[in-house]
Amino acid sequence: MTIYLRGITILLLLGIGEPLLAQLESFNRYFIWNPDSTAIYESPDLNSSEVIRLPYGTEVVRLDVLPESELTIMIGELDGTPDRPERLGGYTIQTFWVQVKYGDYRGYALNAEVINFPPSKLNDWAFFQLDPKELESSFGMKSKRYKTTKSIKWKNWDGYYEVKVDSLVFADGSYHVTEYFDGCFNRTYYYSGKSLDQVYYLMITNYYSRILLPDGSSSASFPRLKDIEPGKLLFHQIEAHEDLFLDFSKAKITFGSIDCT
Repeated sequence: MTIYLRGITILLLLGIGEPLLAQLESFNRYFIWNPDSTAIYESPDLNSSEVIRLPYGTEVVRLDVLPESELTIMIGELDGTPDRPERLGGYTIQTFWVQVKYGDYRGYALNAEVINFPPSKLNDWAFFQLDPKELESSFGMKSKRYKTTKSIKWKNWDGYYEVKVDSLVFADGSYHVTEYFDGCFNRTYYYSGKSLDQVYYLMITNYYSRILLPDGSSSASFPRLKDIEPGKLLFHQIEAHEDLFLDFSKAKITFGSIDCT
């Protein structure tokens, strides 16, 4: 997997070995993970005709993968500053084409948007939310929840503060972890065996919302690129989440947020 930063290519050595690959392939149901819908093309070319456009959560059959058919997804642009001129420019993530089938339709979609993980549901607050019971039904195995407490030493003075940790581990090895302390909530999400382009769309969906406007129309709100650090992309979102991140500095690609009340 490669991420392009202003034309500079950084190779991500994810270290995905055979055990992880076998785990990834153990769940072979694929779903559309673009909250705004995914276009299925006649051929692996963005200039080819659209066969059909599928809404988020649609289940498809993945027929083939074409990793050699590389293309990039624009994730945002940043303005350069006097102290950080290297920030100027557009940032893209690499993906490739996969061949899919939906009913009688066959065509090609971006790997980033076709993911073997059950979809979330839009809740009453117009956010997508996973349903643990539906996940258990899809995986055929129960998820596990762990609640613990740990003490962390303050950096600048003596003493410790208490952190409550709520972890939900899914059957495929994915997990959601929330840490509660001093009015703050640190959330970290890991989806087992997913590539950077797929994790980006999982993150976009997790923090996506659709706002109903007074005239009856709606407006989509989703994370926007705010900054970039070594091995990490930072985002902001109009809604409640203060700091959003996508961390690809380690073998496990994670995303999450830090919120304080």
